Amino acid sequence: MANSQDETFDIVTVSTTIGTRVSTFRKSEQLAGRAVDLAMYGNLGYQLLSTLKVEGDGSITILDTLQHRKSQ
Repeated sequence: MANSQDETFDIVTVSTTIGTRVSTFRKSEQLAGRAVDLAMYGNLGYQLLSTLKVEGDGSITILDTLQHRKSQ
């Protein structure tokens, strides 16, 4: 029987809020910023766990949750 060890993870949440009443250019800028953030964490070895979209009055918030296994 293999030894079982508890795994420990770093968890990061990236939040992006996009106004629904702003120009298409501004929305594109905000989404580009999100892409840069996610790419940075990906380069650090984080993996995407979930993406949640929350629609509110005048905005949409995208919450990306990422994890990275901590070294022992």
